[in-house]
Amino acid sequence: MIVKSIKNPLTSLMFCLIMCFVSSHAFAQWVSAEGRYHFEGGITKSECNHQALLAAKKHALSQINLENLQAVELEACTETQDKTNCTYYAQTFSYLDGGYISSIKNKKMRREGVNTTLEECVVTLDAKVHQYEGKPDPNFYLAAEISGNIRKRSGENFVIQGRTSKRAFIYIFYWSPSENKDVYNRLMPNDFDREVISNGSFQVPSKDHNMINYSFLASFPNEIDKQILDEYFFVLATKKPFKTDIQETKESFHSRLNELGRGNWRLLPVAYYIVKEGK
Repeated sequence: MIVKSIKNPLTSLMFCLIMCFVSSHAFAQWVSAEGRYHFEGGITKSECNHQALLAAKKHALSQINLENLQAVELEACTETQDKTNCTYYAQTFSYLDGGYISSIKNKKMRREGVNTTLEECVVTLDAKVHQYEGKPDPNFYLAAEISGNIRKRSGENFVIQGRTSKRAFIYIFYWSPSENKDVYNRLMPNDFDREVISNGSFQVPSKDHNMINYSFLASFPNEIDKQILDEYFFVLATKKPFKTDIQETKESFHSRLNELGRGNWRLLPVAYYIVKEGK
């Protein structure tokens, strides 16, 4: 996915798609966790190790009494050929509503059952896991989706549209499991949409700038050896302004959200996928 500058050729607003101060009052503990992922055809060793790491992080988060959270359902998971991975990410996202990991130590990776049909990537680690201080505001609602079909072809433009139950500041981030796996990339605010405020509904790029100054563009990376690629946006709605950076680690980002106060924000993952040209 690429953010494409349209109007001003001197201003490059192109991002390759694809945030630690921790509140001393929030509940936190060190836990030991393990994650496993089956090494099967069609994935690299690096991807297998990353999936095992995600499984270990999910295991760590599951140990701090987050079992009452409902799994996030991503519409794209019903469409993509990579349904297993997409569903797995959706399940992992569900824990982000109640807690986060601020730091990791003693991470070790190994492989079991090498050269057999049961070969697995295994990750063990110690994680400092936090519960967010306070509770979500049940009267603060956020919904968001991308325009058009969630199945995008390379070169297709789209916008992100959404609704909130209260006045809110809107921020958009991008995360790709195929690139920069441990960071969020900020898409908005940007040089054109410096601030988007929802008074019930919103659109990014805003109607004043969409297809005039910049647009979101689905772009399939040439170096990816897949036919379908799933990608993710994180839409953040806050009751008061929130400082953001162009690129920030997941751990830093969620730590700072905790400082904002759990009742002051909503974070929603939105998935879509890109089909390689010729498919």
